[in-house]
Formats: sequence, C-alpha cells, structure tokens
Amino acid sequence: MKHEKTPDPLALLGLAAASLRIETLPAEVVQRSKQRVLDTIGCLIAGYHAGIADAIRSYVLAQGGAPEATLLPGGQKTTVALAGLAHATYIHGLELSDAAPRATVHPGKEIIPAALALAELYARRWEHELYFREAKRVLRQTDVLQSHTVETGAQEIAAIIRETAV
Repeated sequence: MKHEKTPDPLALLGLAAASLRIETLPAEVVQRSKQRVLDTIGCLIAGYHAGIADAIRSYVLAQGGAPEATLLPGGQKTTVALAGLAHATYIHGLELSDAAPRATVHPGKEIIPAALALAELYARRWEHELYFREAKRVLRQTDVLQSHTVETGAQEIAAIIRETAV
C-alpha cells in the first residue's frame, strides 16, 4: 500500500498568502486591516513617548551598523533588524498589544515593526533598481553594457567610466 505524504500546512498557508491580492479582498477586510496597522503604529508612538524608548534607543544606536531603516518617530538611522527590535519594544512597552474582550487587538505587533523597516530598505533598493534598468536600457542601444545583473552591470559601467576618464 502506498503511503501518501500529507501536505505541509505551513507551505499551504504560505502559498495561500502569496496568492492574495488586495483587489480580491472584501472592502471591509481591507479597511479593518488598515485600521489595525494604524492602531499598532499608534501603540508604537505611545510607547516611544511613555519614556520606555530611551534605553532601547540608546542600545540600538550604540550597536552601529548600516543606516538601512529609520527609528520612528525620532528619525535616527540603524539596521533593519535593530529598527524592528526598537519598534516592537515600543509597541510592547505599554502592554497595549494584549487582547482584551471586546477591545481592539494588535495582531501585527510582531510583523509590523519588521515590515516597516524592510519596506524602507526595499523601497530604496527598488529606486536603485529602476535607475539601473533605465541606465541599462539607454546603454543597451549601443553594443556596450550587455550584462544581466546589477553586479556585472556595475562592473561594466565602472569600466566605461575608467576608459572614458583616461
């Protein structure tokens, strides 16, 4: 008798989530999702202003690292991981993230801080990618710049600059 493998529930959930499109969701679901995100960001700001942010912000800034993401609402720059840590700490700090009967809950308290930090990083990378694609499109009108990746394209552009500068 052949034993069929049971599908991985996490993989099924991931596939379902990946296929979601905002256009296909009911308007009420979209509206309530937006409200939850804004409410969670409100908890972030409330936690920041309640005085609990000083210690975590000092710790985060002392770690150094690439300026990839902005600490809200102060505006300092840090890594994506440390911005996510600080924001999640602000949200949890006042314990506003707990569920209460008939009260607003903050189901994204673990996801929203990471998503905010990553969104900033990816938006910047996407701007660079769009710029690179346009430069590549223009340069492809010649027989120069035939690369297919950002890295090899950057190498070709550096070589062109080096040759034209000499």
